[in-house]
Amino acid sequence: MIDFPPFLQNLYLRFYEYPLFIQIALVVSAISFATFLLTNVVMSLQRLEYSFLETRLVKLRKIVNGEITFKLMLKDRVVDQDIDGVVRRFNKIAITNKLVKQVITEELIYLRRNFSGYTATVLAKLYNRLNFMKSSISKLESRSWDVQAEGLREFQELPVPTEDIALINPLLNDQNDDVRIEAQAAYIRLNSHNPFKFLDSATEELLEWHQIILFEMIINTPRADIPAFSKWLDSDNLSVIIFSIKLIVHYQQLEAIPNIIKLLDHDDENVKEITIYAVGQLGAEESEQKLIAIFQESDLPIKVKILEAIGNIGSGKSERFLTDQYLMAEEFSLIKTAGCALGNQPGFDGDKFSAIHTLSLKQKTILSHCLNSLIRN
Repeated sequence: MIDFPPFLQNLYLRFYEYPLFIQIALVVSAISFATFLLTNVVMSLQRLEYSFLETRLVKLRKIVNGEITFKLMLKDRVVDQDIDGVVRRFNKIAITNKLVKQVITEELIYLRRNFSGYTATVLAKLYNRLNFMKSSISKLESRSWDVQAEGLREFQELPVPTEDIALINPLLNDQNDDVRIEAQAAYIRLNSHNPFKFLDSATEELLEWHQIILFEMIINTPRADIPAFSKWLDSDNLSVIIFSIKLIVHYQQLEAIPNIIKLLDHDDENVKEITIYAVGQLGAEESEQKLIAIFQESDLPIKVKILEAIGNIGSGKSERFLTDQYLMAEEFSLIKTAGCALGNQPGFDGDKFSAIHTLSLKQKTILSHCLNSLIRN
């Protein structure tokens, strides 16, 4: 038997002299204290590990950046022997270390984003000579979504052989939002001759933030061929229709107006709303009669959008309709929007309008606001 010190034996005996509820409280307190100590020890070790890793990463980045900068980027003329020398030095430190390989890849991506022309060509050669593409391809096949997304980011930033672009295809409709957006962004950047083909088979929803990222990618990819986006206005994916309408407006593809007008009868409110906005931004005068026809059957938010669209078109053909809405509407949003739409009509005279019609104080105030270009918006 274990012979415990006398003070432990006394502590043990005193513990059993206490009532049961005090014994339970002491055990719980002891466990809580031990858990507290263990948690703090684990957190301290994690912080030390993180600090050590950060210090190591900083050193690695300095080494990699310095090697590329001084051996390649600061030279007026880089020959293959210079690139091969950097490759040999990198292979010595990265051949068995994934962390070093990732640091080199990230630094190459960073430099490629900030340099173009001859320097970008040299960096592309270095990446190809290092043969890191195998690592990026293996990331696409990972079961972890964050590793897949990382591989896709590398794909779109670094030179990829044309035949390897097809590796992105299985991820274009991935269930994970982050993987899907990275795959589609990479497709736009790498497939410059047909960058929007993925919309043909897009089954997953293009979320609002998703559309914003793709839009940024499109306008920042100057070599991408811009198609007629009206070809996707009959897509089964409503978000593809909405995204296509936004792009039609951005690129002012006026030839799409007839197809856009057809969507004013669409059953989906989101599609109808963006369509009304689009005809206004495209100045589609031929849509005004259709807008007026669907006005009465529409809900208040859609009615406001219709009035805004007619105001943006500003043809003057619907002034009578706008006048009726301004005089008869009871909702403030309709009165204000109709008033501002009237102000956009060519040749509209506010003083003459006020003289002809008997306006309430609210209507006069709104009209004054709408006609004042400094505060109307």
